This record gives sequence, C-alpha cells and structure tokens, in this order.
Amino acid sequence: MCLYLDMKETNIKNVNFFLNLWNKLKFITMKNYLFKPWIGQNYNNSKFGKILIFGESHYGGEQKENPEFTKEVIEEYLSGEYYPAYRIYSNLGLIFNPEDKFELWNNCAYANLIQHALTDSDDQPNLTHINSVIPAFWDYINELKPDKIIFCSQRMWEKWLPDNDPRCRMIDTINENSKESTIWEYDFEGGKAVAIGINHPTSFGFSNNEWRPLIQKFLKY
Repeated sequence: MCLYLDMKETNIKNVNFFLNLWNKLKFITMKNYLFKPWIGQNYNNSKFGKILIFGESHYGGEQKENPEFTKEVIEEYLSGEYYPAYRIYSNLGLIFNPEDKFELWNNCAYANLIQHALTDSDDQPNLTHINSVIPAFWDYINELKPDKIIFCSQRMWEKWLPDNDPRCRMIDTINENSKESTIWEYDFEGGKAVAIGINHPTSFGFSNNEWRPLIQKFLKY
C-alpha cells in the first residue's frame, strides 16, 4: 500500500488522520488479531500467577474496530464508568475477590477472541467471526505466555477452539461446588499453559459465588 499526501492540499488534521490509519494498518498486517490485549500492570508477577482471560467479542459495530478498544474499555471501567456491557468485568473481578471487583484487572491479561465488533448483544457471530478465533488465540498466547487461561464462554470453549492441533491436548477434569470443566494444555513458543472454560459471566443465572470455588481450585492446579 502507498499513501501519498500532497501537503499543499492536505491540512494537518487530515495528515494526522492518515498517519493514524497507516499505523493501524501496519499493526493489523503483523498480527492475527485486531484488538490489542489488556495487560494489567502486575500481570507478570501477579498473586494469581500469569492469568489470561478470554471473552467472546466487543459490541458497537465497525466504528469500534480499532486496536486500542479493549484497553480503552477496561481503562474506562477502572476509572469508575459503568455501562451494562461492563458487567462482565465486575462479575469476573468479584470471582477473584468478592471485596474488590477491580483488583483482578491489575493482575491479569484479557482479550476477546472474535476479531470483529458485533452490533450488539443480540447479534450472533457468523462463520467469518468464528474463523477469526483460532489464529488470534495462538497469537495471544505466544505473545502473553500465560500460566493459566480462563475461557468465559461455554460455546467458545466447546466449539470454537482447536482440539485436533498437536499443540493442545485434554489432560484432566476439574470439579468443585457442582461446577465442572475439562482442563486442556496448550503449547506456546517457550512454554505451556493450562486452561478451563466457564459460563459467560453475564449469562442468565451466573453466580460469582458458585463459580469461585472452581476458579480457586484451578489457580492451585
């Protein structure tokens, strides 16, 4: 791609727009993911270990498809802003610490695996959306090198992830407080991570208290 700007005909505002666009395009061509992950400031020495959490998708349509969106949303949540879509961050935070819903977010990494922003919560992912999951997943774990991974969606956990790749294998099953998950091991460049899947934290009937014992057991695995 070649961007040609005639400085005589282009004002500074437009120059900045094209430079920002060019930087985004350069980033996208280098990765199999669009959305940069959130990385908490204590991720590499967290009390929980190096925890990587995966959600499904962002909402808002194409205007929200910029590499910084995940980071911007979580920064806004941590600043005290609240929208119904941010309930996933509160519920996850309360699983790890029922007294402080924000603590988790300085001690984990987070990304959504669908690399498109769906219109709203009623919009269901199509095949193009789902096909973006696996390439993004491998890039995220090779970059972040987690110890443990939590997938926050049963359909993602059961249907969208690799299961016949030599870099992954089922190794165990974990049960606690009537909740259950298989445990998978994933190889990344330079190491391995173990992973479980839980119900979506905003799904009907989801309870932080009911899932907390399973998560605590997994953190000790």
